This record gives sequence, structure tokens and C-alpha cells, in this order.
Amino acid sequence: MTAPARKVRVLFVDDEPLILRGLRSVFRRERDVWDMSFATSGQEALDLLAEAPFDVLVTDMRMPEMDGAQLLAIVQERWPMTSRIVLSGQAERGALLRVLPTLHAFLSKPCGSQELRTAITRCTAIPATLDHPALRTMIGKLEKLPSTTAAHAQVVAARGREALLAAILEDSALALKVMQIAGSGAFGDTAPAPSISACVGYLGDTLVEAVGAHPALCAPIAGPTLPISLDHLQAHALRTAKLAGAFIQDRAGSELAYTCGLLHDVGRIVLQISAPDEYTAMCDELKVSGERLVAAERRRFGADHAAVGGALMRLWGLPLALIEAVEHHHEPEGASAQIADIIAVVHVAEKLADHADSTAIDPAFLRPTQLADELPRWRGIAAALHARC
Repeated sequence: MTAPARKVRVLFVDDEPLILRGLRSVFRRERDVWDMSFATSGQEALDLLAEAPFDVLVTDMRMPEMDGAQLLAIVQERWPMTSRIVLSGQAERGALLRVLPTLHAFLSKPCGSQELRTAITRCTAIPATLDHPALRTMIGKLEKLPSTTAAHAQVVAARGREALLAAILEDSALALKVMQIAGSGAFGDTAPAPSISACVGYLGDTLVEAVGAHPALCAPIAGPTLPISLDHLQAHALRTAKLAGAFIQDRAGSELAYTCGLLHDVGRIVLQISAPDEYTAMCDELKVSGERLVAAERRRFGADHAAVGGALMRLWGLPLALIEAVEHHHEPEGASAQIADIIAVVHVAEKLADHADSTAIDPAFLRPTQLADELPRWRGIAAALHARC
């Protein structure tokens, strides 16, 4: 006999009892799949969390004694596996910037029940490959992906849209954070198109400059020496992005391919900064064993960097096309047919990013597409890029 599925535990926090009463009424139909609790203060919410953890926390921003930002910071530290959503009315930009490092989604009041339901479902829809407490904790505690020192200096010094966009297009941490914020709903009701340039235009220069300069959002971090430097990872990601974007000739497809290439290895950054000693030991083993990186990561951490990067992007609410491209850039199986071309392009771009004559291209990535005949042209583009560098 199959055991019944565990209910998703959801905690709603608001200092207005009428709001909580409305949420209880609206989500009565979810009682078979959600185990819901309601708290009228941050401290009451912490007391309930101490009794038993929750899968999702939905909190108001403006509350007396302990506001939403303070509550989420405590929850992130003590219960990092709890997904964190703000459901709030108007809030000052400073307060929103303060809460962004701990935030997975922001919804504005009044909010439709379907919109909130979708946000809660998204936050709990982590793939089974990441149903591992250590990995979920690692991702849940992550406040930011650090930029390289050079990239951070470039965005802080940038003046005007063109310079600002150029800086963000060269750094995966900045690009990912800008896309997360643009899609979070914190600064507008309608999410922009899934491109970096559209997100920058949507947020505006002043806000993007504030994000780039904010030390808790994407600035470089101090800490132990990483086994693979951020400069090295970023240089590889940038070459991959430039090639992927150049391979596709229509503008929309080129922008999507560029963004996928820039973000494809964000999971490696997550694993390195979250478990530097263990990742260093794994890299030392690889020098001797010759084991594939993704196989070693799965053995060590329970999931590879592609899955970790995809899970982070799911929590942060990025577009599905980007998520799938990141999750499947080493193995195309399981991805939707609509994204097959982009995955193939990113795979080839990654292989040619370091060596224009690479023979490591996997035919499985090209088989579902009509792109095999493009390889000679792509190799020519890669050779030209390497010649310039």
C-alpha cells in the first residue's frame, strides 16, 4: 500500500488578522495538499518554526517589532531549507534592497490567489535529484553569487545605460541577480522578456547601479582560496556566452543563447563557495583519477553543478528556458523539445570556448536538431574569437 504524499507545510505571517483570515479562506481548497499555519508577528512565526520546520514562508514586509526583512534573515540562517516569499504592499526601495538577499519571490498586495499559489508551488518544485538536505541547505543559505573584483569595479564605475549593460553582460553573478530582481515582482507588476538587456531596461539605471554597488547582493567576497578561481570560471563563461550568441543569427535567439552560456556554470560557483574544502579535495582527486567532473560532483555532493545551478534559478524565479538550458547542458535527455537547439548551441560553445579544435562535442546534443551542418561555421567563429584573445 502506497503511503500518502507528505503535505507541503506553508506558514503565512501578517500583523493584520483580516489578511490572514482572507488567506485561510482563499486557500481552503489546498488543505489536502498544504498544511497551513498562520502567525500575526515575526516572533510567533519563529516559535512555530522552532516546533517544526516549514517548506514555505510567506510574510508581510511592514510589521511592528520585527519586520519581514529581519524575519527572513533569521529564517535563512536557522531554517535555510524553507523557501521565502514576501507578500506586501508598497515598500521603500531601501527596504526592498535590504530583503533581496534573503528573498525567493516578491508579490505585491493585492495579489491574486493563483499568482500566490503559483509562487508557492514553484518554490517547492525542486527536482528529485536535489532532494538532499545538505544541498538544499547550501542553496537556501546562499545570499548571492559573488562577482569578480574586476566586474564589480566595472559596474560601480559605469555611467549610463550602455556602460552599465556592458558590465553586466560580462559577469554571470551580476546578470543572474539582475534577472532575479526583475522577475521577482518587487519593482513592478509585469516581468520583462528573458534577456539581460530587457531586465536592465525594466529596472532602470539607478536601481541597477544600486544593486551592483550593494555589498550583500553581488559584490566580491572574502574567504578561502577557491580551487577554481572566479576569474577563471567567469572567463570561461564569458567565452561560452559570446560563442553561443554568435552561433545563432536571429536576435532573440542570440540573446537567449548568450544568457544561457553566461549562466551555464553558476552551479560550480555555488558548490565552491558553499563547500570550498570539499570541492578542493574533489578537484585534487580529479587530477589523479581523470573522472568526469559531473560524475565526481554527483558522488561527492549528491548532484552535479548543472542541477545545483538549475535549482537555484528555479528558486529565484528565472525563466524556464534558461533553467532547462543550465540543467541539461551536460546531458540533453529530459529537456523539452523547444529548448533542444539552445542546449545544443550551449554545449558546443562550451566545448569550443577553451579550444576551437575541440573533439569533445557529443553528437547526442546535435542529433535532435538540424544543427550538425553548422559545426564548421561554429568552429570558424571560435577560431576567430581565440585569435582575438
